[in-house]
Order: sequence, then C-alpha cells, then structure tokens
Amino acid sequence: IVLYLIWQKRGEVLALKPVFTPSVFVLLLLVMPIWMLAYAGNIDVIGHIATLTMISLIAISALGWKIALNLWFPLIFIYFAVPIGEELIPFFQRITADFSVKLLLWSGVPVFNEGLFIHIPEGKFLVAEACSGVRFFVSTVMLGILYSYLLFYSWNKRVAFIVFSIILPIAANVIRVYGTIMVGHLVSMEKAAGADHLIYGWFFFALVIILLI
Repeated sequence: IVLYLIWQKRGEVLALKPVFTPSVFVLLLLVMPIWMLAYAGNIDVIGHIATLTMISLIAISALGWKIALNLWFPLIFIYFAVPIGEELIPFFQRITADFSVKLLLWSGVPVFNEGLFIHIPEGKFLVAEACSGVRFFVSTVMLGILYSYLLFYSWNKRVAFIVFSIILPIAANVIRVYGTIMVGHLVSMEKAAGADHLIYGWFFFALVIILLI
C-alpha cells in the first residue's frame, strides 16, 4: 500500500530535486539507541516503531523536506505495520460485554452479567479475547484512514469518515456477539457455541468491510 501511495505521487516527486538534509540524519543517530535498547530489552512494539522511524528519517534525509512533504501520508501510514492492539483487548472485551447485555435486555431476554460472563436461561457465554474484535478494529481503522486520504479532499469529510471507521467496528462487534447469543437463545446453544459462530463472524465482518467501502 505504501509503495502504491508513493507511486501515485511520482509526478510531483520527480519534478523536485532531492536534497540531502544533514539535520534529519542527526535525528536518525538519536533514534538508533532507542532501537538498540528495545532490542536488548525485548520490547517489540518500541523496536518496531523505532525501525519504521529510522526508515522514514533515512528517506527524509536523502530526499529533503520538499519531497518528504509530498510523501507525508505514506511516511505516516507505514506505522500501521506495527503489530499493536493487544493492550486494548480487555477494554474492548468490557465494552462488548456491556453493550451486548443492554441489547439482550432491550430484546426481552432474561440475562445476568458477571464481568465478561453473560448468563441467559439456555446457558453461559464468555466474551473471550478472540471476541474482543481488536484485530477487526485495527484493520477497519487502517482501511478507513486510507480511504479518507484517497477519496476525500475536504479535511472535514476525512475526519468524519475516520470517526465513522472507528465507531463502526466497535458497534459491529457488539452486534455480532449479541447475534451469537440470540442464536443460542432462539435456536440452540450448540449452534451458538460451536464452530458455526466463527463462520458467521467472518461473513459478518466481511459484510461490514464491504459496507464501509
């Protein structure tokens, strides 16, 4: 994606002359120790961020600020390569459980909420880590930011679409969990708790992505 974004700007970039920028190279020397400390301390996220920062600084120092400003979005977008999200899992589990319980109550289903456990007359459900929807959230936000950059020129529209792409996956995951519990309530616990609910989830997430696009 980053290479494609750079290719889109090839006309503007080729019209400018690359200028070596020593000041940015100095910043590169400051980031290197951070990467070394992250490597020594086995702190993966900081190491990944430092690596991508060094790549961006190398590009800026070699090409100059004028070309870098034309490529500002690809240089920022590359940070989506950092595998983050695990620290958000408990928060998203809690949100999903709370709102799923509210939807169940509005639907007239007797329910008792005990942390991440949701009890209905037919059985018990756990909003596990896999049900938090963090991966879906990160990928949807990434796609939303990319589309806002490619399709909109007004910053108001860009920000509105990014906000929408943040809210949509959270709401979609709540509906998915609520739907899974309703299957257990109306059909059978076997259908809700078995492999079927994973298949339903993938189809549902695919539909949400299509609607977003």
